Amino acid sequence: MRRSRASRVSTTSDPAPVRLDRVGKRYAGTAVLDGVSLDFAAGRVHGLVGENGAGKSTLLRVLCGLTAPDGGRVLVDGRPVRMRGPRDALAHGVALVPQDAALVPALSVLDNVFLGRWARRRSADRERFAALARRAGAELDPDAPVRALSPAERKWTQILRVLALDARVIALDEPAAPFTQGDADRLMALVADLARGGAAVVLVSHLLDQVLAVCDEVSVLRDGRRVLTSPAAEQTPRSLVRHMAGRPVEVRYPEPEPVPVDAPVVLSARGLARAGAVRGVDLDVRAGEIVGLAGLAGSGRSATLRLLAGADRRDAGEI
Repeated sequence: MRRSRASRVSTTSDPAPVRLDRVGKRYAGTAVLDGVSLDFAAGRVHGLVGENGAGKSTLLRVLCGLTAPDGGRVLVDGRPVRMRGPRDALAHGVALVPQDAALVPALSVLDNVFLGRWARRRSADRERFAALARRAGAELDPDAPVRALSPAERKWTQILRVLALDARVIALDEPAAPFTQGDADRLMALVADLARGGAAVVLVSHLLDQVLAVCDEVSVLRDGRRVLTSPAAEQTPRSLVRHMAGRPVEVRYPEPEPVPVDAPVVLSARGLARAGAVRGVDLDVRAGEIVGLAGLAGSGRSATLRLLAGADRRDAGEI
């Protein structure tokens, strides 16, 4: 369900908190961003979608001071600024929840959330942490070391750290990737709440239904160029994919032909086990099959793949 338009902050008389004006970036002669212009308005959620390599993450890195553009300008409150790093971005109220974990594994959740900004009293940090966790709907032990957390718990820690900054512009790069559906729903409720509070939120996600459900506007990048900016209500997953690919395609592909019952087994595992992760997994994969592994976060999906690929040593079983 989309957010009620009545709950959104009106910004018709104010400049966008952040504007990207003809931003360009090249690596080894290849244009990753090619003259991209975008406005991110207060009280609005702006979705950013595109195929892998379209330039989405690079655009967020420019926005948040992690990457210097080769051309174009970043404007904050209508004035050009030069972001020499994340500190400059934070000074202008711009913060990023990156796709990859950017945490200190040896420190606790609490210390990571308030890293470098601790209160004089530990009890004050604990009170602030409890308030942030309630707002986000995140269940985290503040004293747990980050190295012991699941991927989803690490992501929530990153999100709470950005919430603690009280930023005016919040960029999220594939934030729901490690989440179950319940966590993803809580995150989208938080995104809507941040926009209602007046923040400009930029959401990069490959989950198009999610983007259309929570965003006010959506922009499509293709080959480093902005090819569409539109009210989200005027788009569908199919129309977004068409703009992403540059040609008509189907979002849902036809069912594949069934694999013959006598197709040869090309990968077989019996009794796979690794302490604390996997217990007695049996698996057969036949030629031509696509086999999916499903389960909640921490159920052993990734651990099983790591055993099959030899990335981790198994305690028992054979492949």
